[in-house]
Amino acid sequence: MYPFIFIVPLLLLLAWLVFRRRAAAYIFAVLAAALLLHACSQARPPEDTSSATQKQTLASTEPPIPPPPPPQGVTGAPPPPVPGVHHHKASSGPASVPAEGPTAAEQQETIDAELTNFYNQPANGLYRISQPEELTVGDSATVVVELRGVQALTVTPPPLQSGPNVQESGDKVRVSDQMSVKMVSEEAGAFEVKSAESASDEPIAKTLPPNYFASWRWNVKALKAGTYHLHVFVYLPHPIAGADLAPSVVYDRMQPPIVVSAVPLIAQAKNTIVDTLKGHWLDILKWAWLALFVPLGHFLWKRMRGSKAGADAEKADAKKTGA
Repeated sequence: MYPFIFIVPLLLLLAWLVFRRRAAAYIFAVLAAALLLHACSQARPPEDTSSATQKQTLASTEPPIPPPPPPQGVTGAPPPPVPGVHHHKASSGPASVPAEGPTAAEQQETIDAELTNFYNQPANGLYRISQPEELTVGDSATVVVELRGVQALTVTPPPLQSGPNVQESGDKVRVSDQMSVKMVSEEAGAFEVKSAESASDEPIAKTLPPNYFASWRWNVKALKAGTYHLHVFVYLPHPIAGADLAPSVVYDRMQPPIVVSAVPLIAQAKNTIVDTLKGHWLDILKWAWLALFVPLGHFLWKRMRGSKAGADAEKADAKKTGA
């Protein structure tokens, strides 16, 4: 820019001296200055970019700044292994192996072994039942079942029920500290069996101490004539931890027969009358009062009507006599 300041006046002076005209001198001077500037720009040496390139190269080849050291007590990743050098890790003891539980097959094998031992145990308790010998259709009786523990067998048990129409039987049975008993009718429709202790038909569980006994009671009603039986089931729970097993049946037997006789005709009529009075006594009382009041009202109404007719007749006779 500075050479142009000095060159332009010289060119103007030269143009004025040559052309002797101001306008031509200006045009020549401007064109000459433009040509001169263009020539100067083409002849200018290129900028030296080697220093910038060198700086960039040095910046790219400089090693990265290492990260700050980890805080105390925290170890970073282990250094990479050096080729040709064997590193030996100090062992602090045998490696701990997580304990594995028993497999399904081992569990089943254990359960089978315990069940085998369970079923091979001898009968260590006593089963007793007290039931009627005979019943009449429609009659009910109490049936008692008793289980005695191991230590209670040394004592002679008393009768479960007293009475002339009672039979008692017993048997040995396997017992434990928890027992369940269920009673049903052997023949369908022969007896109506209801527990005196529970409204459910499921087995009733009770605790059985070794030196004591437990008893169960049912109300049994005869439904039809014939010779029929009761059936008793005694259950013992499995003492196997973790095994979802149903209680084991240790007693499953039909009981001694019970003779159920039909009701005589006189007794049937009596029972019918009694049942009718028990079930419909209020209706019977209402009809009885109605049957009593209707004739009585009719009688009183006729009597009142007859009295009025007699009085009218007397009045008529008195009028005739007076006339």
